[in-house]
Amino acid sequence: MKIIIAGAGGVGYQLAGQLIAKEHDVILIEKDPETAKHVANHLDCIVINDEANRLAVLREAGLESADCFISVTDSDEINLVTALMAHSEFHVPRKIVRVGNSDYIKSKSFGTSNLGIDHLINPEMEAAAAIARTVREGAYSDVYLFKSEAVQMRTLTLAEGSPFAGQTLRDMRSAHPGDYLVAAIIRDDEIVIPTGHAVLQSGDMLQIVSDKETLERLFARSGHSVIEQLREVIIVGGGRIGRQVAKLIKQRKRHVKIIESSYVKCKQLSDELPNVTIIHSDITDEAIFDEEQLHSYELIITTTGNQELNMLSAAYAKTLGVKQAIALVHNANYVKIATRIGIDSTVSPKGSAVDAILSHLTGGKFRSVHTIAEGQAEVIELTVDERCPVLMTPLKDVPMPENSLILSVIRKNQHHLPDGNFCLQAGDDVIVISLLESSSQIEELFTGPA
Repeated sequence: MKIIIAGAGGVGYQLAGQLIAKEHDVILIEKDPETAKHVANHLDCIVINDEANRLAVLREAGLESADCFISVTDSDEINLVTALMAHSEFHVPRKIVRVGNSDYIKSKSFGTSNLGIDHLINPEMEAAAAIARTVREGAYSDVYLFKSEAVQMRTLTLAEGSPFAGQTLRDMRSAHPGDYLVAAIIRDDEIVIPTGHAVLQSGDMLQIVSDKETLERLFARSGHSVIEQLREVIIVGGGRIGRQVAKLIKQRKRHVKIIESSYVKCKQLSDELPNVTIIHSDITDEAIFDEEQLHSYELIITTTGNQELNMLSAAYAKTLGVKQAIALVHNANYVKIATRIGIDSTVSPKGSAVDAILSHLTGGKFRSVHTIAEGQAEVIELTVDERCPVLMTPLKDVPMPENSLILSVIRKNQHHLPDGNFCLQAGDDVIVISLLESSSQIEELFTGPA
C-alpha cells in the first residue's frame, strides 16, 4: 500500500515507522528542516521538506497513485485543506485527518461523503476514551479491549518477589490454573512470543489474554488491588483530556473531583460539569493531599500537560494510600519507569491516535489494532472471512507467519483458547499477536486476498 503522510511530529513519525516495518511504501512531507532531516536519518522512506498544503508538493509526493493520505501536522486547518485537496484533485481512495479541535469532529460539516474525509482523529479524545475504558475495567493495569467484549488483554509487570518470577510459563499455568494465555513477554525493551518453557523474571511485562473475571483472579493472586467498582476518583488537571475523562466516567454513584491550578479553568469547569467537584489548587502543594483527604480516594488520574508531574503526582498518591493510579504520558520510555514506581496504567495521546489510525487503514478488515512494546508488535482483532483459505483447517496445520500466535477465538460471544485441533469458521472473531512485518500475511490468511 502506498501511503502519504503529512507531518512528521510525534504521531507522524511513530505511524510512519510502524507502516515501514509492515513493508508499506511510505512518503513523508514535513515543513521543518530539522525534523525532516532527523526523520530522513532514522526512517527508511522518502522525506519531502516542504509545505504539505501546496499542490506541487502533493504532486511531487505522488498523491495521484496513493492508496491513502494521512494528514497529522500540528495545524487543523492545514490537515483539513490538504485532505480536501487529496480528495478533489487526486482522488485518493482513503483520507485520514488529525484534528486538535474536537468541534470539528462534532460538526456535521466534516467527515461527510461530499468532503471526502473518511476519518477524523483527535488524539486527546482518543486518550480520554482510553482512560475511561481503563477506569471502567478497574484501573489496576494497562488494559487492551476488543470489539468482542468476551476477552481482553492486560499487562502484568512482575515486581521483585512476585510469585511468578523464576517459574516457567508451564509451571505458572500449573500453579495458577485458568483459561488464560501469556501472549508476549517484554524484557529489556525486547518482545518475545513465548513457549511454555520460557522462564519468567522480575521486571518482565507479561501480556495476558483472557476474560475479565479470570484476569481479576490472576492479578489478585499476584498482589494487585482489584476493586470491582471505583467510586471515589480524583482527576489532576482540568484541561481538555481531564475534562473529557470526567464527562465519560461520571456516574450517579461515583464521586469525581478535579484539581486545577487555573482559576479561569475552574470557573469554566464548574459551569460545564455541575455534578463534579472542582478544586482550585496546585497538585505540587503538598498541603492539598491533607486538606482534601486524597489518601481516601480509590483512584487518581493525572492529566496535566506535564508528563513528569503526572507521574510524580500519581506515584506520590499511591504512597499515601490511593489504591490505583493512571498517568498521562507522551514519551514511550516513561511507560517502563511508571510501572517501576507503582503507577498501574499509563495512557499516551500519541499512541492512542496511532492505534486509531491503524485500525482505519485496513478498510474495516481489522476490527481493532493495539500496538505494544513501543511499536515492535501488534495485537489484531479480525473477523474470519468466508474466503479465508484455512477455513475448517486444524490450527496445527495453518501456516502462521513466524513470531505470530492466535490468542483467542470468539464464536457466538464465547471466548476460546484454541488448541491445535481447533478449526476456524466464517464469522469467527480472531485475536492474533504478531511482529509488525507479519501483519499483511495475517490479514490475507484470515480474511482472504484483497
